[in-house]
Amino acid sequence: MIRTNDPIQDFLNYDYEQYLKEISRPVCCECGDYITDEYLWDFHGMYYCEKCMRDHRERIDD
Repeated sequence: MIRTNDPIQDFLNYDYEQYLKEISRPVCCECGDYITDEYLWDFHGMYYCEKCMRDHRERIDD
């Protein structure tokens, strides 16, 4: 990132760079959000975030 003498422009440049990084991430098929976690669930090319997978988890009673 190139820094200037204008802190507002520096923030806008940084914010835009972060936006570009976010929209390059995969999208969760369940909630539609960008997956920003370190890991994702991949079922035959369908991506799911950790939160959505936890919502589908069920306990098995012995």
